[in-house]
Amino acid sequence: MANFYEILGVAENATAETIRRAFRDRAKERHPDRVAGAEADMVLLNRAYDTLKDSRRRRTYDATLTVPVGPFVPPRPARRQAQPRGGPDPLLFLMQVFQPLDRKLSAALADLNAAIEEVAYDIYDETYVGRFDAGVQETERIVTGLDGFLQRIDWPFPLTNSLNLYSQGIRQVEDALGDFRDFSRSFDVDQLVQGRAILYAAGELLDDARETLVRV
Repeated sequence: MANFYEILGVAENATAETIRRAFRDRAKERHPDRVAGAEADMVLLNRAYDTLKDSRRRRTYDATLTVPVGPFVPPRPARRQAQPRGGPDPLLFLMQVFQPLDRKLSAALADLNAAIEEVAYDIYDETYVGRFDAGVQETERIVTGLDGFLQRIDWPFPLTNSLNLYSQGIRQVEDALGDFRDFSRSFDVDQLVQGRAILYAAGELLDDARETLVRV
């Protein structure tokens, strides 16, 4: 199976900027809305980029690539650790903390996607551009600090994996907003297309997180 560098098509010593550009080029090519696109490819691209763009996660991943190949040795069974007791009640956390935040983010993303549809139709229409810029700013206002807030507060233990996935989706939204800001300055359609592809991938992550939270 290809490693994350091969998935993105970059060398293992690639700079962060090279990785960023490679991801956006391939996200544009493999977006499910394209003829050659596929949702499974976007999932792999997402995982590769989310790992390699973060220096700490990248170092950890790089270490796995340098482990010498040898005879298989079955791992020792991990010692079960006691799950932490106490902490926030999962149901109350969802009702009082997560759901109000998620409703605001969902509404902002719905408005932003509608504005993207408009501006993609005519990037020089002042009304469309104005709505698009307003949608970007409102989404930015909500997203700014949201991931940091979720990381600071105490999470119910059963929700940890789902909330980590949700935070990953938020970081992807932030990446998309960076492309949209660039588009507003340059009117480079590629920036709009790339941002849209990243926003689509972010939406998939957020939806997956929501589904798992409902099942907890």
